Amino acid sequence: MNATHITQLTAENILRLEAVEIAFEPTGGLTIIGGKNGAGKTSVLNAIAMALGGRKLCPEEPINRKSGATKASVKVTLDNGLVVERRFTPKGDYLHVAHGEDGPKVSSPQAVLDELVGALTFDPLAFARMSSEERSATLHGIVDVDVSSFDTRHENLYETRRDVNRSLRDAEGALNDMPPVEGNVPEEEISISDLSQELERCQTHNTNVQKLADNVEAKERQLEVWRQQHAEALVLVEQRQRELAQAQERLATANDHIDQGKQEIAEAVKASEGKQPVDTKPIRDQITQADEINRAVRAKKARAAQAAKVKALQKESDDLTANMETLQVKKQKALAEAKYPIDGLTLTPDGAVVYKNVPFEQAADSEKLRVSLAIGAALNPTLRFCGVRDGSLLDEQSLIEVAKMAKEADLRVLLERVGEGQECSVVIEAGRVKHKGESHDQS
Repeated sequence: MNATHITQLTAENILRLEAVEIAFEPTGGLTIIGGKNGAGKTSVLNAIAMALGGRKLCPEEPINRKSGATKASVKVTLDNGLVVERRFTPKGDYLHVAHGEDGPKVSSPQAVLDELVGALTFDPLAFARMSSEERSATLHGIVDVDVSSFDTRHENLYETRRDVNRSLRDAEGALNDMPPVEGNVPEEEISISDLSQELERCQTHNTNVQKLADNVEAKERQLEVWRQQHAEALVLVEQRQRELAQAQERLATANDHIDQGKQEIAEAVKASEGKQPVDTKPIRDQITQADEINRAVRAKKARAAQAAKVKALQKESDDLTANMETLQVKKQKALAEAKYPIDGLTLTPDGAVVYKNVPFEQAADSEKLRVSLAIGAALNPTLRFCGVRDGSLLDEQSLIEVAKMAKEADLRVLLERVGEGQECSVVIEAGRVKHKGESHDQS
């Protein structure tokens, strides 16, 4: 949409005004509205805002009751051919927008004005008086770069890192509560089950060895019995020849038994050769010590696992910090490459407004004025208009600077100023135009 300028304002019984008509050049420049306090200077700026900005900019009582009026109106003519008139009665207000004085009426008039009007009520000099947060928010609204995604991702990373660091502190606390395991502790627990099986095997072996020894002893006792029987048999043979046959039979039997006993003894001795009892005390001692060793092994493993958890959490925290730093660099690059209303103006990643590498608060007054006016122009890209309400604070050199910048920016700056001097383009007295002075458009 092409640049649009206000060419005329007509107001009747609006706020402190009774009847005011002011014409403007359809170009950028400075118009100073002078007058005493309470004369109606501010009402001129407010009347334009009420006509174009909609009900949200209209006060509860727009009619000048002091003059005895029961109705009021404000009309603004634009150089694009639109004539905007808003009338006020006790019943409410009525907006009429038409193409020319007697031209066709525009349908949806406020919607048409909303497309045309930017920050209509923005006072450029107010930018310099804003808090750092307000100034940053205003500039963010102008700069064509979306840093909200950076801020959201940074906030998510910050919250994630905060949770990780909380877990890290808990893990480190738990690790510190675990005393170091002293001594030569094995890496794995001792199997008490395996030791018990080994003990049982040894005990079975020893039982078998004992049985073999007992068997040898029994055989030897049996052999002794048979030897005794053999001796008794010899006596019987000598004493009882008559029983020789029987005795010889018994002798033969005893001999057989002796041979059998010798053979069994030999076999038993052979079976027991090299079989010695196993000392089970070391195994019993190991079983006794296994619980203590295994507790140390478990403690060692738990501490190693906790140390690994701490290391992993620390790495995760470090990675998140690195991602946050990378995100800040990307955000800084996006802000640095953004299109700003004036060269040298930029936003830092933390939201600070900087002009020519100096914080805005520390810039010279002339630089603040130049930046503020550029902001005003950016906030009104189509309707080239803004109002300055504290013009009395500007000295003569500053007024010259404002006029020059307004001309360069093709921005109509309407500035109210206490006084009736020659610098005033229009002087308001008692709600009316007292007289008109020279234009400042060529200053």
